[in-house]
Amino acid sequence: MFNLFKKKEKLPSYIELVNQTTDVNVFKDSSPFRLKKDEKYIGCKPATLFLYKSDGRIAGHGVTARIKIAKGIYYRAGAGRVGSSKSWQPDQTGDLHFTSDRIIFNGSNKNFSVRWNKVLELQTEETGKQIKIDRETGADWLFQLGENFEHTEFRTIWNMSQGEMV
Repeated sequence: MFNLFKKKEKLPSYIELVNQTTDVNVFKDSSPFRLKKDEKYIGCKPATLFLYKSDGRIAGHGVTARIKIAKGIYYRAGAGRVGSSKSWQPDQTGDLHFTSDRIIFNGSNKNFSVRWNKVLELQTEETGKQIKIDRETGADWLFQLGENFEHTEFRTIWNMSQGEMV
């Protein structure tokens, strides 16, 4: 009579609606993000970002003289130097994605993109590979790739840093 006991139709969930949409392709070439026009996705490696910053130690040295003027009052003069020491400190971990145009860091605190012409050097260390990036406005970035590369993967990254296309 008033349709009180009739079952309601189940509405599709948001995930089901997204899965039904076939005309939108967000991941091109198995990339986890959108690529620019004519950009190719190469791969991804886990990395740790290191920043060149103060490690908290302060040191001082030099020749100074201290002359007592009155009780509790001293005159101090000399050529001394006080400074803090700096070293490479780990900042955050994340994934380093390589494309034909740029390097993309997807970190735990921040994400950024750097073009290949900003790569200063690629190094092979005992702990893994290192990529040093030039920053014009601040201290350089150093990425420590703990996972060992295969020879072909490292050669591809080397070619990209030298401006050669894949």
